[in-house]
Amino acid sequence: DDLGLCLCHGCGQACDLSSGAHTCNRCGAAIHRRKANAISRGWAFLLAALVFYIPANLLPVMHTEMLGSGSESTIGGGVLEFWEA
Repeated sequence: DDLGLCLCHGCGQACDLSSGAHTCNRCGAAIHRRKANAISRGWAFLLAALVFYIPANLLPVMHTEMLGSGSESTIGGGVLEFWEA
């Protein structure tokens, strides 16, 4: 930020904002210091994580076989099973 550089959200090129340009020289995308709607995106990601957290920890996601006996485990159960083995 001290150098006046900002990464393009389209192509990733470092663009100089001190010249007053607000578009990328390479791809022509608009340049912003932060992504547009960053707070809304953060809340959306948090909500999605909360929605998928419950099934990820309740539904079996892994099938393991040890010495011929198989079992299905949730994420936490699988970690405990490997830790005990």
